[in-house]
Amino acid sequence: ANLRLFFMALCLLKSIQMAFMFGFGISTALEIKFHQAYGNHIKTVGIGLSLASVFGAFNMWLGLKGSLQHNKFILTLHAVFDAVSFILHMYLGSEILFVTIPEFEDSLRLKCSENDVRPLDPVDDCRPYVQSVRTSGFQMVWRSYYYESGRDPNFFQKVIDVQRDGQCCGFGPPQRCYDWDPSFPHNNKFDASFYYIGTS
Repeated sequence: ANLRLFFMALCLLKSIQMAFMFGFGISTALEIKFHQAYGNHIKTVGIGLSLASVFGAFNMWLGLKGSLQHNKFILTLHAVFDAVSFILHMYLGSEILFVTIPEFEDSLRLKCSENDVRPLDPVDDCRPYVQSVRTSGFQMVWRSYYYESGRDPNFFQKVIDVQRDGQCCGFGPPQRCYDWDPSFPHNNKFDASFYYIGTS
C-alpha cells in the first residue's frame, strides 16, 4: 500500500514535470526567434525535450503498473528507463545552458555598444564581440522585429519596449561600423546577408 501511494504521488509530480517539458520543448522547436538567435540546433533540442517528456510519461505509467501488480521485472525496467531519462534530460538541459551562456562579460558588451569605447580598443577588444556568431544571431532577431514592426502593431510595440529598456535605439554601437563577412551563419538556414554591424 505504501509503495502504491509513493508511486501515485511520484506520478503526480512527474506529470507536472512532463507537461512543462513538453510545452517548453514544443515552444522551443517552433519559435523562429530562438532559431535565429541561437542557431537551428536549438530546434533539435526542443524536439528532443518533447520526445523525452513523452518517453517519461510512458515510463511513469510503466512504474505505476509495476507497483500495482508488484511486478519486480517491470519495476526494474522502470528504474532503468528512469536512469536513461535522467541522463537524456541532463544532456538536453546542458545543451540549452551551453548555448545561452554569454560569451563575453556584461561590462564588455555594454561598453562595446557605446559610441565611445575607451579605454577598450575597438578592434582588439570589441570586434570579437561585435562580429561573433551570437551577436549576429541576435541582430538577425532585431532585424526581423524591425521588419515586422512596419506591418504588425504588436511587433512595433515590442521594438519600442526593447529600445526603452535598453535606453537606446537600433542594434549595436552607433556611428562605428565594422566590415562584416556575410558567410554567417554556419549553423542557421535563415537569410543573414547583411554586411555591416553597428548601424542604428
